[in-house]
Amino acid sequence: MQNKSVPATVRDVNTPVRRVAYIHDTNEYGGVEVFMLLLMKYLDPKRYAPVVLVPGHTDPLRGSPARLIQQVEDTGLPLIRLPVRSESAGLGLINQIQKTVKVFSDNKFDVVHIHTCRPAGARISTISAWLRKAA
Repeated sequence: MQNKSVPATVRDVNTPVRRVAYIHDTNEYGGVEVFMLLLMKYLDPKRYAPVVLVPGHTDPLRGSPARLIQQVEDTGLPLIRLPVRSESAGLGLINQIQKTVKVFSDNKFDVVHIHTCRPAGARISTISAWLRKAA
């Protein structure tokens, strides 16, 4: 009897390409950024479409490092700047989550890969991804 299993490297043409959001939220360039770029570089483009999301801050202490943004742009990967949180504590957080959910919905991400140094950034991304999935 002949083995009809398909090797793991062969992609079914009916399988959609998974859109992966790589969320970055730190203002330093180091090992995490190198790892992120390497990970995206070696993803199978027939299976995954990475998109990098960074904070929309222009303040260098609250935004992603210019070096990372430049390297993402040099590789030709899509880059999205997430909405900036307003100064209002409660309403600003809710507003930022709503805007982030909209970004996730508009881009139809299948996977959210979070790389943050701030707990708030990870929480906002996690809650937004969960709300997007629940909608």
